Amino acid sequence: MRDIKKSDILRFYNGLLSEELKYSTIKYYNCIIFPCLELAVDDDIIRKNPCKGCLQEFSNNASERISLTEKEQEKTDVEIDGYSDFVFSTKNKNPIMPSAVNNMLLNVVNRYNRSNDAMEKLPHISAHNLRHTGCTKMAEAGVDPKVLQYIMGHSKISVTMEVYNHVSSERSRKEINKLEKIRLIG
Repeated sequence: MRDIKKSDILRFYNGLLSEELKYSTIKYYNCIIFPCLELAVDDDIIRKNPCKGCLQEFSNNASERISLTEKEQEKTDVEIDGYSDFVFSTKNKNPIMPSAVNNMLLNVVNRYNRSNDAMEKLPHISAHNLRHTGCTKMAEAGVDPKVLQYIMGHSKISVTMEVYNHVSSERSRKEINKLEKIRLIG
């Protein structure tokens, strides 16, 4: 056991990958091996756990990222409240629900916050935060309010303008500068 090195663990994981085992199976093996070697450390059989950090190093190289095929890029035929052609869908071609997006965002934020102890933590982010930010950024970019209302799916423009369209001091300054250029002010 004392002769086991980190490179041995990585070689073992790569061997499992070459046998076409999925990453989740390799992760399962790691969940068995790591605690066993941790016990060996606790019992002073080995000085440090050679499995520590192997899964993270392995996962970075586990599989080459490939782009979606034409078939995978096909939009769904599902219609919800008159909307169709959803870009993001499940493997069954159903639209991804906001709760699933929220879970993904929660996992990303939690993983980031755990891995960056000394850095500033990310706040909670939800699908609604992204929608809110998108609407605000489109308004700041000068998208016509009626077009913005349509994009957001609001029945009344007052919702778009009062709830989602925020005015910052920088945005106000830019608008004043526009007015100065057309000689309405000054």
